[in-house]
Amino acid sequence: MIDFTIPEEIQQIRARVAAFIDAHVLPAEAEIGTRPYFAIVADLQAKARADGLWCPFIPAEWGGMGLGHLANAVVQIEVGRSPLAAWAMNCMGPQDATMLTLLDHARRSRRSGSSSRWSTASGGSASR
Repeated sequence: MIDFTIPEEIQQIRARVAAFIDAHVLPAEAEIGTRPYFAIVADLQAKARADGLWCPFIPAEWGGMGLGHLANAVVQIEVGRSPLAAWAMNCMGPQDATMLTLLDHARRSRRSGSSSRWSTASGGSASR
């Protein structure tokens, strides 16, 4: 038998995200067309960071929420309620894929002991 019960800690995360979207994101939709779009987004991002709702899929040690697959999926259900929500929490594509790629690169560089910030496919250093 499969248990489809969502664990309590994930229900709490969903409630936090839903409350954030209700309190900040949905009201901000009324500002679209009256202010520059990315000014609205920047304000929402500052609030999301302050509330600990930044980058659900990025590990906590890198500044994200560090959610697993189920928790992230549940968060995305809430994020889908507003076109601003993914921007607010920095979990929209392709930015999310770019961040995960950079995170993977940083982890590999640390494991290999590389002192270079950037490296080429051939293994040599590249300047910025």
